Amino acid sequence: MKKENTNFETSDFYLACFLYSNNFKIVEVQKKSTDKRLFFMFKDKANREKLTNQFFNNEAEVKVKDFTNAINTIKSMIYNYKDK
Repeated sequence: MKKENTNFETSDFYLACFLYSNNFKIVEVQKKSTDKRLFFMFKDKANREKLTNQFFNNEAEVKVKDFTNAINTIKSMIYNYKDK
């Protein structure tokens, strides 16, 4: 069982969109000093590991409109990101 207040981090754009479209909340977007990629930190949920495995095994299902909206939202976050 996951501890309360734990987070999950990914730099995978489409995984981030998939999780966002499945109602995972983004806690933070950040760039690590040693990397050029942006990392998306989500508030973790008990079903995250199962959903992530389904995503990578091409077994995941998602509403197309939700996924499209998530892509647009995350792209907006990327384009508006400013180094802190």
